[in-house]
Amino acid sequence: MKKVLIVITLLISFGLFSCNKTKEDETMWNKKELLNKTTNYWNVGLNYSDNIRAIMYEGQIYNEKLTNIFAYLGIPKTPIPDGGYPAVILIHGGLGKAFPEWVKMWTDKGYVAIAPDFDAQMSTPETGINNVVRNNLGGPKGYGVTAINFEDEENSWLYQSVSNIVIAHNLLRSIDEVNNKKIGITGISWGSYLTAITLGVDDRFAFAMPVYGAGFLDEDYTSSLYSMFAGMDDNMLSEYQKKFDPSAYLKDVNIPTFWVQGVNDAAFSPIQKQKAADLITKTDVFYAYYANMSHGQEHGSSRPELFAFADSIVKEENAIIHVVEESYDDSSLSLKSINGVNIQEAYLFWTDSTEYEIRLAQWYRENVTITNNIINVNIPAEAQFFFVEIKDQHGNVVSSKFYRRITI
Repeated sequence: MKKVLIVITLLISFGLFSCNKTKEDETMWNKKELLNKTTNYWNVGLNYSDNIRAIMYEGQIYNEKLTNIFAYLGIPKTPIPDGGYPAVILIHGGLGKAFPEWVKMWTDKGYVAIAPDFDAQMSTPETGINNVVRNNLGGPKGYGVTAINFEDEENSWLYQSVSNIVIAHNLLRSIDEVNNKKIGITGISWGSYLTAITLGVDDRFAFAMPVYGAGFLDEDYTSSLYSMFAGMDDNMLSEYQKKFDPSAYLKDVNIPTFWVQGVNDAAFSPIQKQKAADLITKTDVFYAYYANMSHGQEHGSSRPELFAFADSIVKEENAIIHVVEESYDDSSLSLKSINGVNIQEAYLFWTDSTEYEIRLAQWYRENVTITNNIINVNIPAEAQFFFVEIKDQHGNVVSSKFYRRITI
C-alpha cells in the first residue's frame, strides 16, 4: 500500500484543510480542494483479523484542530483482479460506530472496504474490538441538524462527516491495490442521509446504495426524526432546504443508485424517499421497497441485493434485475426488465391509507401478470400508494419505484 505523507503547516491547516467554499461553489464545500486533498493514515495496533485492521486517518479541520478519524480498513484475501480490487465506503447510522464485521462482509466478496466512525468514537488495543471510547480528535459527536449549524456550517456534523467521507474516498484511491474506477458507497439510516449528500459533492463514485434515509426530511411530519425541526423558523427551514437536506444535492447526480427501505419505516417515509430519488434523472436508478423491513445496522447491511447491485456495476455482471416503467395510468401499470435478467415472480403491494397514515398502513398483496418479462398490473380503485415487488432469476428481491396514485 502507498501512503501519501503530507507536511501540515499553519497555512495549509487553515486554508486547504478547512476547504473554505468559494463564491462559485453552491454547496458548503470547496469541492476542488476537498477532492484533491491527500491524507496520512496509520495503524492503531488493533486488528479484527489478519486482513482487517483499525486505522486512524487525518480528516477535516474541526474547531481549528485537525481531526483524526477512526476506521476499519480491510483488503480481500483473494488474488488482485486485473485493474485492482473494487472498493466500498461504509457509512454507519445513528448510535452506530465503525463496524469491522461490515467490512468483512465486503472483503469476503472481493472488495476493499473502509468503515469510518462519524460519532467521535474509537476502539483501542485497551478497549478491544467490541468497545469504544470518546475520540477527542474525532470531530463532532451526535447526528442531525440544529439551529446553531446555520451559523457555524463548517463545524456542523454534516459538513464534517461529508468531508471525512470524501477524504476516506481519497484514501482508498491512494491504495495501489484499488481500482479507482470501481469505488462505491453505502450508508444506513443517518449514514444514508450522508451518502445522498455526498453524491452531490463527490461525483467519482461508481455506485451508491442509500439504505433507509432519503431527502425532504422537513416534509416528513410523522417521522420519529421530525423533532429535529422544532424551533426552526422559516429562515432556518429555508437554510436547511438549501444546504442541509439531501434533496439539494441530487439533481446533478450521475452515479447509478440503489434505494432500499421498508415502507413501514418509522424514521424515513417512502413518500419522501421516492420524491428525493425522482430528482436523479441522469443515470440508472434501482429500487427495493419492502412491505416489512426492520430498521437497523444488521438488516440494512446484509441484504444480498446490495452485493448483487455492486457486482452488477463494478464486475459488469447481470447480477440483479433492472426494472423500469413501460406505461402507467390511473388504472394500470406495466414494468419491464431491461438488462436481460428474467422475472421469476412479482406481486403488487397497495394501501388505501393517506400520506399521514403511511406508517400505520395496512398493505394488501395482489397477483400480477407476467408475460415475456413484462409485468402488467391492474391498480385497485382504492389504492392510494403502491409498489411492485419483484424476484429475479437469481433470487434477488427488488421492486418498482414507490407510486402515489394519479389523481385526475
